[in-house]
Amino acid sequence: MYSSSAATPRVPSGEIGDGMSTDTVTPAHPPPSASAIETAPLDPGTGLPPAQLTATEWGPSPTTLELTPLLHRLHALTCLPPYGPTWLQCIKEVAHQIARSARIHIPADDAFRRLALETRPLMDELLSAAPLKDLRPPGVQAVLRQFHEAWTGWLTTPTRPTQPLTLHKAVPLEAPLILSYGLVLPVTLGDLHPDGRRLLASTAGHGEGVCNVQGPLSSQSLLSMSGVPGGLRLATGPQAHSDGPPSEGRQALEYARTQWQRVMTSGPSQGLTLLTALAQYNEIVPAELRLQFSPDLPGEMAHATLQPGTYSSQQTLIWFDYDLLATSGGLDEQISDPTARSLLLRSRSHAQLDVATELAWLRRRTCVSPRDLRPLLVQGCMVQNWLEALELPWRSKATFRFDLPVSAVMEQLTTTEQSVVKAATEMLRSSAAYAAVAKLDQLSIRKDPPPPPRRDASPMRPVHYLLDQSGAPMGCLLLTQWAEDRAVTTVSSRRRPYQQASMENFSQLLKQRIQPSWVSRLPLNPPQEPSTDEGSWWAVPLLAPAGTSPASAASQDTMINDLLQEIRQPGHWTGFSAELAPRLLVDCPGWPVGRSLDIVNADTGTLLSRAGRPVGDAAPVTVARLAEAQHYAAVVQEALIEVPADGDCFYVAVLASLSAKERETLLRASGCAPHERQSLAPAVAALRQHFANHLSDHRDHYRDQIVRLHALLQ
Repeated sequence: MYSSSAATPRVPSGEIGDGMSTDTVTPAHPPPSASAIETAPLDPGTGLPPAQLTATEWGPSPTTLELTPLLHRLHALTCLPPYGPTWLQCIKEVAHQIARSARIHIPADDAFRRLALETRPLMDELLSAAPLKDLRPPGVQAVLRQFHEAWTGWLTTPTRPTQPLTLHKAVPLEAPLILSYGLVLPVTLGDLHPDGRRLLASTAGHGEGVCNVQGPLSSQSLLSMSGVPGGLRLATGPQAHSDGPPSEGRQALEYARTQWQRVMTSGPSQGLTLLTALAQYNEIVPAELRLQFSPDLPGEMAHATLQPGTYSSQQTLIWFDYDLLATSGGLDEQISDPTARSLLLRSRSHAQLDVATELAWLRRRTCVSPRDLRPLLVQGCMVQNWLEALELPWRSKATFRFDLPVSAVMEQLTTTEQSVVKAATEMLRSSAAYAAVAKLDQLSIRKDPPPPPRRDASPMRPVHYLLDQSGAPMGCLLLTQWAEDRAVTTVSSRRRPYQQASMENFSQLLKQRIQPSWVSRLPLNPPQEPSTDEGSWWAVPLLAPAGTSPASAASQDTMINDLLQEIRQPGHWTGFSAELAPRLLVDCPGWPVGRSLDIVNADTGTLLSRAGRPVGDAAPVTVARLAEAQHYAAVVQEALIEVPADGDCFYVAVLASLSAKERETLLRASGCAPHERQSLAPAVAALRQHFANHLSDHRDHYRDQIVRLHALLQ
């Protein structure tokens, strides 16, 4: 174990090897309510997979629990009377530490094995004796039983392991809804940066805590730093928040995060390595919050020089009981975006119908024991399946992104629950709603397969959490706010940086060609008016805005200021602000004279809307829209050109549909630097700023139009 009092992080020596980190729909036949389905307490730990033992090529991690001190404490109990106050207190503390540890280090030396055999009776009693386990919450006892099975298997194996092992197990959480936080900075390790998520460093576990941030016996890391594609991420674990830390504890964590951000963002300009940057950070934070390198981290990665990255975001990780995903409750309060809430309600409606239908069939075929079925847990899993299906996993900025897939949660379900989820998932794939979303396969981005990951880029092993009062599995929802971080780059209010620079340029988009038959028949200047029979796109908002029309000039200006801020934000395409660009972008300086902006249906070529008035025989600028998924594609030379589905697809489609000269003119008027005009991200960022600035500069001209449109769409 590394000493937590050292300011300089210990550096692994040389190459060590792979790390082991890890619209609302009303059903035609409403299903029975959840309260109508009988429920009963489930046997704790039912369906919980066995703990995993993996070989360790290096010493224990700061976040792994060392068993040797605990076994010595148990060994000292042999001279005390059983079930006395001191005996019970020691047993309670040892059990608590084992339960709260996701990873436990098991040495391979003979002395440790002799100690383990000598204390085996006490360990068996600690983990399985009825007077002790009956006093524990079901989830705590479930994870202790999981450890007991693996521990007994290790002790009784006929062949002794020749190298240390790490035992991976689930961890109980004390609240059904816990928020933890993460910050991703655009800083990388250059050529040595991992391709996937990889644990780089963390605070030491099972310390005495810092400002009571965590309980004195908790062995979970307070902070962990990992490498993610395009950046470095610092995150707090759910254990740091499960006990409701006092204000001084939260302040300590926030102070540490602020100092880490300051050191890391200045690292590339100062030529710091990861080692020297962590040393600077460790000198100014409390000992309990100092970061120590992961033991399996290659030495060359620790000595890598920090480089500017491309990915910056603020993240909220919501650890939730699946009952909260299945029903309205505290989880909904964390989702502020009205479109996301609508999508959640839609997914709940589909999931409720699917599960109720499958349960009805199941009860006809067999007798279902209430002890083998938790209906709300099953329904919550299906809500996650629907959310992932409707948002499409390949979208880079999906609102709902789950850190733990349903396939991983399935391992913690009973056989009956697994069968219901599998059958309901098949119903999902055959449903009309899912089939409509699947149309995007025709327009999806076709990219070459990614290169195989490097040996030093092994992913972190995920930690599974249980609700300690029920033993039910906990999921993790990742809400991401794409950062506009002034600590990273100082910019004026008129021009903000693009957050996710793309190496892709407009010429590369031409490779994504799709040629439906209607494109070749598309008239150069169609005389018909926009269609109103395909969802009435022009009369009904894509995304319903919240609130009512402001009555006063002050409230109108406040609304417009909010709209301008949303327009300037790369990747943002929700709410009322998304209604303005298709209608008003043609008024911006630099727009090609005489060309209107036409939006057509991507499946049929039907004209949906037209902005601007065409002059003479000037052909319109045409973009195609897939109404079901609110995704746009460019129309170039009698072909659809697919663009990334990242919240900027409308702006990219418009720029790609222009000729090279027209695009150059518009981007020059937008203030885009010459060397950035061929790259998607900076070009879109400049166009967003240009459009927002134009609306702001001519606010009096557009105020009435915006207010009337807002009232109309309400």
